[in-house]
Parts: sequence; structure tokens; C-alpha cells
Amino acid sequence: MEQQILIHKDIVYIKHNETNCYLTDTQVSYQNGYLLGTKKEQDQNSVWILEKYRPPIQGFKKPNYDKVEIWPGDMIIIRNGKTGNTITCNIGNKSPVTKQGEMLVANQYEGTGEQQFILRFENFDEINLNKVKFVNVLDDNHALHSHNRQYKNPKDTNEVTGFTGVDQNDYWSIIPAARSVRSSIFIKEQQVDIEKPIRPRNFKYVHNQDRVVIRNCFTGGSLHSHTSTYSHGNKQQEITWRYVIRRDQNDWWQLDLADGNTDITSQILNKSLLFLTHTGTGKRLMHINGARNKKKDYLEVNCGVQEEAEFQIEGVDKGIPELKTLILEYPFRLKHIKTNQYLAALSRPSSKTTFQGEVVLVGGKEQNTIWQVENVDSLFD
Repeated sequence: MEQQILIHKDIVYIKHNETNCYLTDTQVSYQNGYLLGTKKEQDQNSVWILEKYRPPIQGFKKPNYDKVEIWPGDMIIIRNGKTGNTITCNIGNKSPVTKQGEMLVANQYEGTGEQQFILRFENFDEINLNKVKFVNVLDDNHALHSHNRQYKNPKDTNEVTGFTGVDQNDYWSIIPAARSVRSSIFIKEQQVDIEKPIRPRNFKYVHNQDRVVIRNCFTGGSLHSHTSTYSHGNKQQEITWRYVIRRDQNDWWQLDLADGNTDITSQILNKSLLFLTHTGTGKRLMHINGARNKKKDYLEVNCGVQEEAEFQIEGVDKGIPELKTLILEYPFRLKHIKTNQYLAALSRPSSKTTFQGEVVLVGGKEQNTIWQVENVDSLFD
């Protein structure tokens, strides 16, 4: 099917599929912001702006995403076109009607994860705007959710929550706004030049021995390690993914081509064999033959001393030409050669800590096996 297109700062309506109602900023005050609801009719408060987002790192340039496409697995901010308020997931707080997770709009912006969401589609390689999930990056169990339970104030408005279960009420449709609506929005720096052609994604190549931050496209978490070890089995250095979007030194990995290639000008081609060295500890991503995680349901990954490359880059066909070279913010998988399994981020805590997610090897090509290079520290910048 022909791919539908979203771009950075696209102006849209967001319709709840089950109730056929439109997401709206009610402007009714509630605790730390304003109630978020859905209503039968479109109005000015139901116009939204989708902004592509990359967690900032000190000393790195802020990316220019003007007219760049938004893809599945991208991190976004959802801002109201009229009020400028931003959808905010307050994990730990309860919604006013059903006491599910609290999902509001707030007039202050915090770059700490409450306002960053992962865009999920049913199939990674098919952008179907009629069935979309918005999942908060601080807890990938909190999805933007609605139902037919209504607020007392405002009237005739359905509650919107951060639901921690999974059901059909998590799905939405993204409807691009008409030209007349786009031209009527006057928020500073938000107006999209609809006559300007779409720009391609950033063709910034990743080279041998570059340092990178690797993000999971399903959870939004960064591939992470530290000096802590697993409490079970061989007690090797633990691998996790981090819910926190403020990256730190333990989120960085050095990519080295196998077979003794030390040429830093070499690009990392699709199907390349790699060493992934954790820069904080100097140990490499690996799997000890047959080792399983604490629950015994997946193969374990760890960091250790390894002389033989174990992982292979495998590009993901997302309705674009097949990835021939590793590029910043392009999707890929990491295939473990000996087991023929893929590195994956699970939607549950790791075996060592409740504050970070579990990383394992899995047999299938599910969406949680898809990663991207979020940032790169390279001599070729």
C-alpha cells in the first residue's frame, strides 16, 4: 500500500477509534495542568502539532527536523495548536474518573520524559494513520487511552488517561488538518510551510570506531550497561534499557568492525559483523553459550571479555530502500550470529533493578527487536 506521510510539526486532528471522538485540550484546570478529553466535534482546541524529538546531549548540536518525515518508533511531543499546551503523562497520579494513570496537558515543558511519546503502528513497515498508539517513554505500559466515561466538568467530554493495560481503547487515528486550518495557526515557530517539499531523513553515516547511543524503537529506552552484575547464573555484567531520556555516560557504545579493521573511514555496511564495546566499562556486548535470564524464558545478554564478534547489523525495510549502510536514526536489528536470535527490549524490569528494563535475545523479528542510532560521536561530524 502507498505509505502515508507525517512530518515534523505536522498539524493534525487525533481521533479516538472506539468512541469516534476527537482529542481536545479542555482548558479546565486539574492539579498539575489541564484536563485532556475527547469530544464528538472538532474545534480549535482539538488541533495538535506533532514534533519529532531527540533527547539532547550536552555539546551536541540540536537537530534540524524542519520538514523531515516522522517514522514508526520515533520519539515525539504532542502540542496543542491553539493553547500550546503539551500532553503530559504523570506516572503515579490517578485520573479523576476511572483512577487510571493521569494524562493531562501542561503549559510548561519538561524534557524529562513525561511529555515524550513513542509512535507505534501495528506493523513497523506500514504507516497506517488509522491505527496508532502513543506510548510514554518513561513507562511503555502507559499508552494514551480513552473510553466513554465522561467528566462532570467539562460536560459531554470523555476522560483521557494513561492506561497501563492493553486494549482497543489505546488506538487512535491521525487526521492531517485541512489547508485552511494549517494557515490559521499562529503559534510562534509552529507554522508549517506547506509549500516546502519534504526533506529526506538525516543521511549521517556511522563509521568504524564511532561512539553511539542506541535507542530501542519500541520502548524509547537506550541500550545501557553499568558495573552492576546479574544476581543469578554466572553473575556477568548486566545489560538493560533505560526509561530515563536524559542520557548518561553509561548509554554510550563504541562500534568496531570485526576482522581487525581499524580504518576509521570505513562505513558500517548492512550485514557487517560488529563488536559493541560499552565505553563506561570497556566490556563487550555478548552472550555466554546457553545462558538464560532469571525467569528462564529468554537467552541472556551481558557485557564481558570477548575476542570473537557475535553481532551482525541487519537493516529493517520500512517501505524505504533497503539499508545498505548504518545511518543515524535509521532502523536496524542486531542479530546474534551463533544463536540466530535478535537483541530485544522487554516491557518489564530487568532482573537486577526495578528502574531499568530487561534486554535479552529473542527468536522472532518483533517490533521490540528494532533499534536506531540516536546520537553519534564521530570524527566526521
